[in-house]
Amino acid sequence: METVMVVDDSFLIGTEIKFFLIQLGYQPVVIEKSKEAISGIKEHAPNLIIIDYEIKTWPNGIALVRFVKQECKIPIITISSDKKDEEMANKDKISFLRKPFDHDELEKLIKELLKRR
Repeated sequence: METVMVVDDSFLIGTEIKFFLIQLGYQPVVIEKSKEAISGIKEHAPNLIIIDYEIKTWPNGIALVRFVKQECKIPIITISSDKKDEEMANKDKISFLRKPFDHDELEKLIKELLKRR
């Protein structure tokens, strides 16, 4: 079973994605604090990470995305409600979904990224 880590400081969104991932047959790991994500990556060895760009605590969402992209080589999906974040993700060639996102879109993107791996 493939593991998908969700890093989002919103309990509601993290829980929503968690139950959706379970429905799809993935093993979800939900982390609300970005600083715990780095140790969580080592502990859980996720196949994919979904990161909220809008996390404000250090490391913020943007710094966490850059760390994962450079150091971990794990596929990333970023989520945010801010159009500027979408532009940044496109510039950095990172998959992006705008909140509120469609579950079908999320499923398609997860499958696509895991297939490439």
